[in-house]
Amino acid sequence: MNAMVSARVPVEIKKQGDQKLKEIGSSVTELINAAYEYLIRYGKLPKETPQKPVDTPQVKTLTGDALHTFQEQWQNRQVLNAPGYDGQNFKELLDQAREDYHARLA
Repeated sequence: MNAMVSARVPVEIKKQGDQKLKEIGSSVTELINAAYEYLIRYGKLPKETPQKPVDTPQVKTLTGDALHTFQEQWQNRQVLNAPGYDGQNFKELLDQAREDYHARLA
């Protein structure tokens, strides 16, 4: 048996909420059930405002030693540190491989 629940919600919040529910393929009934289950499980309401909105990209700012380390690694990113490559970058290795390949075809 199910109980009926009614609530007063600001019109604009309801419009936006209905749109989001439609986008995720859910219903008001599922929303209310999920809210009650959350309350029962955690003994409190869900946070009103998430720390970061879902559509906000995560941004991390590097400072100090971390920034310096990243800049050094970025500047040296094309150098292969594998044995036999003698510090050549990818483009140089690719050019050499192409020359060798074409020489064998000639």
